[in-house]
Amino acid sequence: MPSFVDICILAGCDYCDTIRGVAAITAYKLVKEKGDIHSVLVDIDKEKIPEGVDFDEVRALFITPDVADPETIDLKWGEPDEAGILQFLCKEKGFNEERISGGIKKLAKARSGGQQMRMDSYFSSLPSSAKPDAAGGKRKGDASKDKGKGGGAEKKLKSKK
Repeated sequence: MPSFVDICILAGCDYCDTIRGVAAITAYKLVKEKGDIHSVLVDIDKEKIPEGVDFDEVRALFITPDVADPETIDLKWGEPDEAGILQFLCKEKGFNEERISGGIKKLAKARSGGQQMRMDSYFSSLPSSAKPDAAGGKRKGDASKDKGKGGGAEKKLKSKK
């Protein structure tokens, strides 16, 4: 798991900027060759490594994430707090207000749409085009399956009689 996390960090993740020239395949090869992220970073051009990144801290975020105990959380679904969403995303986090307002409208529309459709409502049964003949023999179109199984030899024997 630690090697996988190192590959993910090197290839680019949400917790730090990417290392120029290192994507998934290169990250995999480097970790496989060097063993861990610290050994890889020693050999990479320092100008390609983003400044101020504490790779041990980034690794810890993956391996031991800060999560809440689900038993202590009391979730209640209600109407979204539009003012709170705008305050948090736009004022505190710097998101585009027009884009967030559009997202809030989509959310409101989706919530008013009623119940989610069942998976089987997207599909319908189609009639089968290949049906067995009246005597219960082969289905139409199954003749191609006889190739290489003696079908041709049987016809030759009948024609010699």
